Amino acid sequence: MNFDKLVSEIQHTTSHFRQNAIKAVNINLTLRNWIVGFYIVEFEQNGEDRAIYGSQLLQKLAVTIDEKGLTAPELSRCRQFYSIYPQILGTVTQEFKSIVSSSILGMLSQKSQLKQNDEKESIVLSKMLTGELEI
Repeated sequence: MNFDKLVSEIQHTTSHFRQNAIKAVNINLTLRNWIVGFYIVEFEQNGEDRAIYGSQLLQKLAVTIDEKGLTAPELSRCRQFYSIYPQILGTVTQEFKSIVSSSILGMLSQKSQLKQNDEKESIVLSKMLTGELEI
């Protein structure tokens, strides 16, 4: 192997693993955001159909959590993400049992009465999020 080939192989290997790392981070942040959205909705609604308006919850959470990237607007997007994509449920319950408490998983399971089409969509979305399927 000559020097140029060595450089090329190292660059190719580095690029490949960098892309895998970026993909893993994106998947995990997506799932984190969905779970955070779930927690917020469950807390806000406390089992009710609608949240109490004007509680300043997101601002208080952002200040108390003090985590880079979890500002009040981002927490709002997490809540919206959870509400729009409930079909991510399958991924959360199967892949992240060690992260999400069993009491939360029980609540998620009770809410998972999805229509047949939603279940198919859930499987596709789940595989996309875990990297088993690329679009």
